[in-house]
Amino acid sequence: MINKYNFIFILVLVLFFGPTVKPIQAQSIENKKAKFLNSDTNHSPNESTSFVADKFDYNFTTKYKLPKLRKFRPKTTTPLKVSPDYKYWPGYQKFPAEMAQAQNWRNEEDIIEGWDWSLPNSVQPSSRSLICLSRTIEKFPKPDFKSNPVISIWFNWSDIEPREGIYDFGRLYKMIERADSQGYGVIFRPITAVWKRVYIKNPESSPDWMLKNSAPKYLVEKYGLKPKAEKIRKSDRANLQNLDPANPIFHKFYCKMVKKFGESGLLHHPAVKGVIVGYKSHSWGDEGIGPHGEMKGTNEPEHVIERLDAWAEATKGVEYKVCMGGASEYGFSKGFGMRGGFVEMYLYRLPAKYEGQYLDHEGYIINDPDSPLINTKRFSGDENEEYEEWWKYRFGPIESFPFRYFTSTLRYLQMERNYILNNPFIIYPEMLAWASLQLGKNIEESPEVWCHLRESYMKKENYENKDYRNRQYSQQEKRSGILAVKNFERGLIQRDRPGFETQPVEKINHSYTQWMVHTDKAYDYIARKGKNIGFEIHPDFISKDRKYALKISYLDKSEGLLKISGGVDKKEIGSFALTGDQKLKTATLFLEDITFESKAGKFDIILSGIESEVVVSMLRLIKR
Repeated sequence: MINKYNFIFILVLVLFFGPTVKPIQAQSIENKKAKFLNSDTNHSPNESTSFVADKFDYNFTTKYKLPKLRKFRPKTTTPLKVSPDYKYWPGYQKFPAEMAQAQNWRNEEDIIEGWDWSLPNSVQPSSRSLICLSRTIEKFPKPDFKSNPVISIWFNWSDIEPREGIYDFGRLYKMIERADSQGYGVIFRPITAVWKRVYIKNPESSPDWMLKNSAPKYLVEKYGLKPKAEKIRKSDRANLQNLDPANPIFHKFYCKMVKKFGESGLLHHPAVKGVIVGYKSHSWGDEGIGPHGEMKGTNEPEHVIERLDAWAEATKGVEYKVCMGGASEYGFSKGFGMRGGFVEMYLYRLPAKYEGQYLDHEGYIINDPDSPLINTKRFSGDENEEYEEWWKYRFGPIESFPFRYFTSTLRYLQMERNYILNNPFIIYPEMLAWASLQLGKNIEESPEVWCHLRESYMKKENYENKDYRNRQYSQQEKRSGILAVKNFERGLIQRDRPGFETQPVEKINHSYTQWMVHTDKAYDYIARKGKNIGFEIHPDFISKDRKYALKISYLDKSEGLLKISGGVDKKEIGSFALTGDQKLKTATLFLEDITFESKAGKFDIILSGIESEVVVSMLRLIKR
């Protein structure tokens, strides 16, 4: 029987050693993990798929109550009138995910006005295709298209270690369970170095969450670490004070926190799809992966290597879930992936060694198969999110936003990303639904190959500064200081050859400054014109059934005939009339029992203009 003195003694023990804990049912986790592993390949074939729940410390408090789920009535904003400068794209309009649908697949040959983003109804998203549609635990939009939605959960180190040595992962676990119950996966993003954030303008308006320390208070109050204000840049909205991750005391406790996170087992939970690991930042959270200017090749700072080792141990068996906020060769050697970001500046990652992006001698963008992020099962992410109205301060008039979304979407697919951070709303629903079925698939797995015929212009010096392949430059490029950047291609390549010469057409002026773009050529061409335009198909895509659909998005600039030839014998596949009505259209043809040669330097598909040249913006070849 417990008397009052025993009760007081027990109460003191609880208060001193922390709150009581309750174990999660290991069998439930085991069953979920088994189901997870039996679904599509969420892991590399070489990685261990064993999962023993008992080896993890599934102990969490039960005192936390999450905010109630909020019900939202889906609404769309009033569409803006289509601008003449961006007439080939829809007017700016924000759709809730609940009202966003894929474009319908049509089982007949036809010509429609505008773009066509449809795919056969049988196509399903890869389990590696992750689209972030929520950043609040109170709302989980239900996208009305095939997708694997995820929530991005930012949390502070101080949330899971409120007192030195006292760790509590209960709230994170409850968040995982809620997301899982809503059909969402989870992307964790721990914030560790921030001490305080304050708006530069009107600092008194800074909300409590900005003023809260991400790093535990004891690092400052007990061990005397000194927060340091980061240098303010022109584009910054807030001033940050960070602790130094290289400080030995910070480093010691950071590695201990990562170890405890791993022991919690949460990173092995099947609903957890990734963890974005950073260093520190001048903006909103942990960015990069090590100190700026010191992450050079294999010569990386010792404390960074130890941090990465801690994450490797914490995610043992599921290292592919780790997404570094910057490049580390040591991290890649551990099986980690990386997040890029800022794909809205769609020429940003060019060249890019670790994303495997470079220009060949003709100016075409090439995916480097030796890159750790090309044709991979690792986490490879990007952010295509800056589409609220107030972003016009950076990107120009909002009428231009759908064009930027279109271009950025094609770029992240060309870079073979498998995770994309989207807004909770959608401004081009049909295109995001289409992208959802492309993310995370290699050429062999993909339902289609495609080529967007386009051209932009970079500063030669900007490319040279990051050139990791010692590209040879033509005399024209040396004289002008300008590099032409041609096409976004995904398994279907277009090349100029004798008799198949093209020129870029249909200029779209940039509405904002991209620092890598030559100031005299701040525009994109969105199509190519030629008498004959030839395309090669990647050999990994060829279908045994030899049944395809061909979708040609073209600008109907003059009267005539567009003829399609292809296959080993280059026989005519079909043709359709051009009317010269100046509209963008998409023609669909079905190909039956066709064999493609699929050899380098040999065109598999040829588009030819009869009586006039053809102007083509995009070609898609789809398995059916």
